Amino acid sequence: MEEKHIQAWINSIPYTKIKPFYYRCQPLTFKYKRQIIYVEDKYNTGINDYIKRNIDLLKGLFYFYSLSFIYLPHDIKLEQRKEAIIDYTFPMINSEMKKHLLSSWDNFSSSQFSHTLYSSIGIPLSDLKPGLLLITYWDENTSMASFVELQESNDEGLSSTFVNYFRVKGSLIEYCPKNAKNRLISTSDHFQKDDLFNREIGLLVLVKEVKEKIERLKIEGYFELLLQTLRNDIVEEIKQKSTIPLLSELVVTGSFKIHLPGYNNLQIEMSPLPKAVYILFLRHPNGIRFKMLPAYNKELWEIYKHVSPFHSIKKMKQSIDMITDPTHSTINEKCSRIREAFLMHFDNYFSRHYYITGNRGKKEKVMLPMGLVRLPKILDNTPITIIDS
Repeated sequence: MEEKHIQAWINSIPYTKIKPFYYRCQPLTFKYKRQIIYVEDKYNTGINDYIKRNIDLLKGLFYFYSLSFIYLPHDIKLEQRKEAIIDYTFPMINSEMKKHLLSSWDNFSSSQFSHTLYSSIGIPLSDLKPGLLLITYWDENTSMASFVELQESNDEGLSSTFVNYFRVKGSLIEYCPKNAKNRLISTSDHFQKDDLFNREIGLLVLVKEVKEKIERLKIEGYFELLLQTLRNDIVEEIKQKSTIPLLSELVVTGSFKIHLPGYNNLQIEMSPLPKAVYILFLRHPNGIRFKMLPAYNKELWEIYKHVSPFHSIKKMKQSIDMITDPTHSTINEKCSRIREAFLMHFDNYFSRHYYITGNRGKKEKVMLPMGLVRLPKILDNTPITIIDS
């Protein structure tokens, strides 16, 4: 819809105040889109009919300002790449369960979704009413949510609320009131350690090609939101199927290729130096402090000789010396590359178990249980560094 038509609609609506409610809540893992979501406790005929008649106008209202309006009955039918997003969100899923999920979600109602969403981010179900919910990323442990109720069900009242909501959208996104209705809710285990290893250089910024791939999978953001909202329920369903493991075994082959057999034999690509660093950490399940890396120089060198196709001993040694120098940032850069290699293929909910992570100043390690790690026999002849902790 043309911007001038939307602007004319905005100009025709008198200014009135709207009353938002604010919540501190558990975050969903996506942080790239700002999404305005229609929620409701039960099907509201007047509001749904209004939105259906004006869906293009309402989406256009926010589109020109980099905001997405998410309306479930409409968006679920438009999503063209559901299977790709399911694969990214649940890398272990098989074709039978994928088919089941697609069939189930095609009939998923707005009220069902709203109840699940409120439960997953910790907003009381007693507060669920027809309205507009905006979730914005605050930090790795918290999101802010603002809610504006749609109290009218006639066209005039609904148009007024939508337009005046749009007029104050900036404050709804940026404002973080101290008196937000909910206290800060402690996050569940699968959110606690995101982004910890890289505190020294700030939150990880994915390289361009990784960001682009993830963004392509998100489309308008609806289906990803749906998957993350339902994730706990889906995980429980997968747990009940003993033939589908949540975590895949990680296999480093004799030719030093990294495979995840339980995730449809996915291959994780890394350049030689990050791969050597990764294998070093796999050999030390209790972790390594970055400041102690000089002690691991010889072991890393022996691993790198197996992994690297290069023959310049001098350049190879220089690379190892830079990585094991605790005053240099090279180790952080390589850990970022390792993390990106997994995030290219599947969501952080599962990939967090595979890359190197840890608290600042503490030991960094791979969280995957070592019973799921298989390294090539050729490394058996490479001594493992032992230092006093």
